[in-house]
Amino acid sequence: MRNYPKKIIKAQSSMEYLMTYGWVILIIAIVVGVLVALGLFNGYAATPNGCFPQQGFTCSNLVYTSNGITATISQDSGQNYYDALVFVASEDENIGSGGLPVNFSESNTVNMTPIGTIPPSGTVTFNFNHTSAGDIPTAKIPVGTEFTGYIWIAYCLSPVCSGPTAYSKVATIATKYTGSLGFSGQSAALPTPVLDIAPGYIPITLDQGGNQINYMFQQNVTFSPSQYNSHESPDLGNIRFYAGAPSISNALTSWCQSGCTNDSSNAEFWIKMPTGETPGEQIYMYFEPNTTYEYDGVYAGEAPQLSSTYAQYDNGQSIFDFYDNFAGQYTYSNDSGTTTGTPVPGFFAVNAVAAVDNGLVLSNATGAANTSGMLFATTSKYGVGTTFDAEVVGLPYSDTVNIGYQELPYNPGPSPQYGTFIRQACGSTYPDQINYSGEPNGCGSIERFASSENLPGVYSVAITSSKESYQQLNGSGMLYQPADTSFPEPPESPGSYPTYVGFSSSHGGIILPVQWVRIRNAPPLISGVPQMPSATLGNFVPT
Repeated sequence: MRNYPKKIIKAQSSMEYLMTYGWVILIIAIVVGVLVALGLFNGYAATPNGCFPQQGFTCSNLVYTSNGITATISQDSGQNYYDALVFVASEDENIGSGGLPVNFSESNTVNMTPIGTIPPSGTVTFNFNHTSAGDIPTAKIPVGTEFTGYIWIAYCLSPVCSGPTAYSKVATIATKYTGSLGFSGQSAALPTPVLDIAPGYIPITLDQGGNQINYMFQQNVTFSPSQYNSHESPDLGNIRFYAGAPSISNALTSWCQSGCTNDSSNAEFWIKMPTGETPGEQIYMYFEPNTTYEYDGVYAGEAPQLSSTYAQYDNGQSIFDFYDNFAGQYTYSNDSGTTTGTPVPGFFAVNAVAAVDNGLVLSNATGAANTSGMLFATTSKYGVGTTFDAEVVGLPYSDTVNIGYQELPYNPGPSPQYGTFIRQACGSTYPDQINYSGEPNGCGSIERFASSENLPGVYSVAITSSKESYQQLNGSGMLYQPADTSFPEPPESPGSYPTYVGFSSSHGGIILPVQWVRIRNAPPLISGVPQMPSATLGNFVPT
């Protein structure tokens, strides 16, 4: 038998060890790598996400959006739960002596949402959005913000009762905020876009007179689709925008406002620009295969009235800082301090009836005198650096209507209302700005859009400083409104920006139909004037 040196024997032994156990080590490494890729070891994956019911209940379809927390629940007790009320309590909600959240009791049912009768084995879907409970935000919060807590219900076991007689914890919930709810039922949380080989693209050069552009606003792009109709679907639903070459990181969200057909001579798109800067001064409009691509209602959408089903592809909530297309059908009224009906999410009303029917129609409350004005405005405040747009459908009667930024407290009556807005009064449509010093452009004596009222179109009011605003009607006629003192400062309650935004009137008897409203960031300023960077289309580049 041949004797090998000890070093050779050790090397051979090491090699045999690696051959025997190396595959096991490799497999373990691969498994760990997969688990890491799946996010099992990061905080998000470790956090439970879902609705975990107590025994005797079910819970599903949990969603957390700007409309509140929505879920579907059921119970299997074998008997009806009558006059049921639901309450969503945060995990840190204070617990009272009876073991119930302090905001959830027989004496405080105002914080609960009525859901009617829950039959045995029957399901009920609820939306909990009572801001007084302190659990559901009304202000803009970061997408991905976590909410953990509980669903409680109060109910009666008899069909005749004067208040809750029983209380149950339905489920423990853990969820994340997905952003503003599109009233077409879609969330602002963006899925991965579908990428395909496009027939071609057009480079779009953005320019603001040679000035550096701060890309933190919504860019307006207009072009003639009829020049490219061989590459377009009939409704332009195959158009996508990118900050560079098509990729997930370069995808931009877009919303077609008007002229959204391939035979149109002028289509108007709005594009949400990324924070920071795009490569160079260009973005790119790609024509995806028009036989397979359509609006997806997320990355690519259109105004609500343009689709066969109202708001089917409306993604305005993904583009603008605040947006509502008033989808659905319901009525909300504020009449001499009494409110009835379903509140419009994100708005409040004074002396007004807000009738929502796939659009909004405002009018005076029935109990208000014809000389008493109405107010319908956002619950959140906006100010310098923002622009309010509203598509007004038509105005059968409008004297006097104010469309724009409104100061509170609100004083109904024929006296002027403090604010910065476009007014329709005195037979004219004109920009105006009113504070305690008065109005610099009373009845359009200095400048006006038209010597008539009842004009449909998109009304825009931009706030550039505490003393200055700019107004436009249908994207043209940028008119300036100054104030000799900071706005707004009514004598009864000195104030300043930000303030509420919406519609008011100095007189009663109005009817005001509106299609949609939005708040967007004012475009970059040039010499103090908001100026949308020009968007120049280059030549079509086949791919």
